[in-house]
Amino acid sequence: MRAGLRRLRSRSRNAAAMLRRGMTRHALVVGVTGTAGKSTVTRLVGQILRQRGPTYVASGVNTRDGVKRRYLKHPRGARFWVQEISGHQPGEVAASARFVVPDIAIVTCVQAEHFRAFESLEALADGKADLVRALRPDGIAVLNADDPRVAAMAALAPGRVVTFGIGAGDVRVVNVEGCLPGSVTVTIDLRGDVFSIRTRFAGPRWALHFAAAVAAGDAAGASRTEIVAALETAEPDLYKDSIHRFEDGTLVVLDCFKASFWTVTSSVETLTAINAPRRTFVMGTLSDFRGTPKVRYAEAARTALGSADRVFVYGRNAYRLKGLLAQHGDHLELFETFSALDQRLADSRLPGEAIYVKASGADHLERLMHHRREPVACFADACGVSLRSCNSCKRLYGRDLSEAAADALR
Repeated sequence: MRAGLRRLRSRSRNAAAMLRRGMTRHALVVGVTGTAGKSTVTRLVGQILRQRGPTYVASGVNTRDGVKRRYLKHPRGARFWVQEISGHQPGEVAASARFVVPDIAIVTCVQAEHFRAFESLEALADGKADLVRALRPDGIAVLNADDPRVAAMAALAPGRVVTFGIGAGDVRVVNVEGCLPGSVTVTIDLRGDVFSIRTRFAGPRWALHFAAAVAAGDAAGASRTEIVAALETAEPDLYKDSIHRFEDGTLVVLDCFKASFWTVTSSVETLTAINAPRRTFVMGTLSDFRGTPKVRYAEAARTALGSADRVFVYGRNAYRLKGLLAQHGDHLELFETFSALDQRLADSRLPGEAIYVKASGADHLERLMHHRREPVACFADACGVSLRSCNSCKRLYGRDLSEAAADALR
């Protein structure tokens, strides 16, 4: 009976969303999909469009039902709409795109993920391409020129195509300089117009996302002044390379939402670029990889050991790396429990150090930062809450956590 009621409630919400969508008109609708960077690019583009008028920005909840459910909270009077769209299974992007009907479609990249749902990267790319296929006749496709699978989607675009990238594109990243604890500046070439954006992000891995946002903003008619002003005030998503500073100069960078194996290298590069007396890389559960966990975790650990002063590996896969201790025991430590990991970090604090935390959402390693701010009550290693981050969970401190208090913890 409960399952039936849930289905009925879901159908009624979808119907209400469809009705509201049919009655609402926007000056511009932007859809964003891709293997990685969807949420960040959605927020960056939304930041730009807010310079031009009321904007509805929807990220995080990105499945077909989630898009519709969130749309019921669409603020009245919004002229612009920027929507993140998930493609975790075949047909998902197409279903969401039929509801969204974008004027601008952004595809960030196609990388290895969703192995169970898609038989190949080509099949995954074809699923993402449904957003380009759904464009209005005069719509604009904003595509990653550095990713051949994404660049090939230009042939599917009904109208104009704008490309972005590091090595190629209408909008190119020509330089990235600076590092934490200072600021990282990204220099962009927009069809011969070269300008710099002083970002609030952690490292060069986000430069491509800024290029995508610039390309979309330009396609939407935003001026360079509007684009720069908007992007220089943009903050990282919480737990997606979010930066947390402490009074003793310590920096904690949290990448705790999703830890795809293929992103480990860029995470290590982000830590390496930080100017600090010691760099510690904390690794939890990895996802989206082929091959055996033992081989992949060892490969990730070796990548981190090549640059970090210390590598701490946490969780049920830590034991797989015992074979590396003989060679790397001075720099590699394994932890089966959260409490042991947290205590080790507390006992070995060094003012001004940099700590990068790379983990999946189910690990809840963001607690390392929260506990340092204010002692937490939850030290569980498998709390069972996988779809909610700690900043919105009353178990964190054993009491309800207000939105204002959660924001303050950043």
